[in-house]
Amino acid sequence: MSGKLFIAEKPSVASALSAEMGNPVKKNGYFEVGGDYVLWLYGHILQLAKPDDYDPAYQWPWKLSDLPIVPDKWKIKPPANAAGQNALDAFKSLSKKVSCIVNVGDPDREGQLLVDEVLEFMGNKLPVERLIINALDSTTIQRALQKFEDNKKYRNLYLSALARSRADWLFGMNATRKYTVEAQNSGKNGVMNVGRVKTPTLALVARRNMEIENFRPVTYYSISGVFAAEGGGWFTGKWQPSENQKGLDSEGRLIDPVIAREIVKLLEESDRRAVVETVEEKKEKRAAPLPFSLTKLQIEAGRKFGYSPDKVLETAQSLYEKKLTSYPRSGSEYLPVSQHADAVKILRNLGVCGHEEFASLAKSADPSIKSKAFDDKKVDAHHGIIPTLNKVNFADLPKEEQNIYYLAARNYILQFYGLYEYMSTKAAVRCAGELFKASGRTVLAMGWKAVLAGDDEDEDAKKLPKLS
Repeated sequence: MSGKLFIAEKPSVASALSAEMGNPVKKNGYFEVGGDYVLWLYGHILQLAKPDDYDPAYQWPWKLSDLPIVPDKWKIKPPANAAGQNALDAFKSLSKKVSCIVNVGDPDREGQLLVDEVLEFMGNKLPVERLIINALDSTTIQRALQKFEDNKKYRNLYLSALARSRADWLFGMNATRKYTVEAQNSGKNGVMNVGRVKTPTLALVARRNMEIENFRPVTYYSISGVFAAEGGGWFTGKWQPSENQKGLDSEGRLIDPVIAREIVKLLEESDRRAVVETVEEKKEKRAAPLPFSLTKLQIEAGRKFGYSPDKVLETAQSLYEKKLTSYPRSGSEYLPVSQHADAVKILRNLGVCGHEEFASLAKSADPSIKSKAFDDKKVDAHHGIIPTLNKVNFADLPKEEQNIYYLAARNYILQFYGLYEYMSTKAAVRCAGELFKASGRTVLAMGWKAVLAGDDEDEDAKKLPKLS
């Protein structure tokens, strides 16, 4: 026997992979490709056993005397649904026909776990290889098929996911029982569900709501001066309180209106001549924003389009399964150096995808530029979310997919523009004994900022006149 049994996390991955391996024949729960087989799972088909499965004494009603419940030997329950059981039956049958197993779980710790836990549960003795697929387009899969790795290399990723799941179990099962029993002793009914992630997150939301409800507005005063430079031009400086300034609150804000008016009166009655005390000029360069990780994509899509994190993940997953973008559940913002060679084709495709903005941006991009995003040392099993080598007709995508694809493609295009360069200037001026500070910048080269013109909120690009 020399064939391999590939185990994919979901049907869509199995379908894409088997299509690239040859002429697949679909069977009941798997594809047959020559002497190889591609079996699919449905995410986690196994689950950790509940306390009742360890000891019937843990059944309802719950007792505080049973806590804490810590299994001596962890148990895994077989799937309760027919699809999951069918996958296990198929594995049992197919594993007898091959000499090697290939883990094709998604490139993250959960993807590693859900295949490895099946192998552990089924008592697999065959050697296991790992196949990392970051996107479902033909080129990415073909490249992956040239690079099989030893599954042992990702053992720690599996153990990490296993530790997380067991920690969730220990915390959730014990805390839920404790709070439920105590609530019942206080006359309340029902189960008080407590979880390691949901409960503290809800606490943050509740605490923030309380802060909003209890918020009391505070009036404070800021003073600005408009200064004219001797060589021409003017700028605005913000008043800076001294260390012993009276009328400030604990956060350093001027809250006394009498003192605020006194300072303004002092300035108005002075000769209004200001002296430049310090001027600092520094040439600075900024690299383009990196490709998106899932978290950064969720933040940006929420800010720009008002999408919830779940909506962003759902949409990114759909684009991934359409083979238009790379794997969405990525915590990385970096790209493998080997993928830099794909830039010419991806930019060309974006230029003709039917999006007017991309047509001009892709044309002006320089695929020879290698931004800091291309860094093998910062890429693990997965990389930043980017367009694949597949062509897309932008107009054919639903609106949500258009918006998410736009963000992923835009940040990819940014990698092939020059640095944003500017001269940063900070000045301190004193008038009637009071100190004012001003800052500004003079753009030397727009670089990638030309792409984000009007869409970047973190800049205060006002220009200061020449000062000395």
